[in-house]
Amino acid sequence: MNPGTRKAYAELITGSVLFGLLGVFVDYLQEVPTGPMIFYKELFGVFSLLVFIIITGKVSSVIPHRKKHYLLLLGFINTSTIFTYFTCIKHTSFSVAILMLYTAPMYVTLFSPLILKEKITIKGIVALALSLIGLIFIVDLGNMSSGLNSGLSGSSSHFIGIAAGILSSSLIFPPSCSYYY
Repeated sequence: MNPGTRKAYAELITGSVLFGLLGVFVDYLQEVPTGPMIFYKELFGVFSLLVFIIITGKVSSVIPHRKKHYLLLLGFINTSTIFTYFTCIKHTSFSVAILMLYTAPMYVTLFSPLILKEKITIKGIVALALSLIGLIFIVDLGNMSSGLNSGLSGSSSHFIGIAAGILSSSLIFPPSCSYYY
């Protein structure tokens, strides 16, 4: 393996580990409100990218020339996804939040026959059913239903977290579906 490939793999692994640890940090920062947490996360990211772009001298390559409204829409969807993901972490647990976030392929399986005119396969139905069963086991619907009956208790907070988790995965659905176009 040449040094360039090794460096690329190291960067990919480092980025994946750091992004994966984001939920752990959010879980430990329960006292910090979600809005400021997202603001500083995005500010640090923009600042880091700006420094990198200035150092490498590729400022002209990041200026959008066309379809600027799509870039704005993607930024709004990404920020909304992060907000609902962080809300899910704060009201449930990190494991439930990460599972709920990555259920977007379930939406792709459900809506691809309607939007993309794809045929539903037996493999897709079996995978969807197994995913849904696993999701029900992890989410703990018993905790959620007792929260609905008892009013504003700790269990209703679980319901808010599950709703935010469903919303976070459905917000990630349009960008993941755009790979098919």
